[in-house]
Amino acid sequence: MTTLFRRLIDEQELRDPRAFLPRFSEQARLLAERDGDVRLATLEPAVSTFEAWYYGQRLPNRDARRVLVAWFGHSIERLWLRHLKPLSRHEAAPSTVRVPSCTR
Repeated sequence: MTTLFRRLIDEQELRDPRAFLPRFSEQARLLAERDGDVRLATLEPAVSTFEAWYYGQRLPNRDARRVLVAWFGHSIERLWLRHLKPLSRHEAAPSTVRVPSCTR
């Protein structure tokens, strides 16, 4: 078993921390610009943190969660869900269709 996060990392060939960490930093900078949150611009997880995420041993903290959700387009709960089967193309690429939230 593996997580959706791990499958997406493998599909993008980002298993090596030297490949993942620069992409994460780039995504953090983009989110910082988008949200006007300068703290995110310098967010950099340690190699050991990435490996703990990859192997499903630890969940990301609040700011890292924001980056990963914005990057992959899935909730943190879905990213850390255990997957037994290979991803279909539909699962690998999040939809651009947004479902409006219901308010009363």
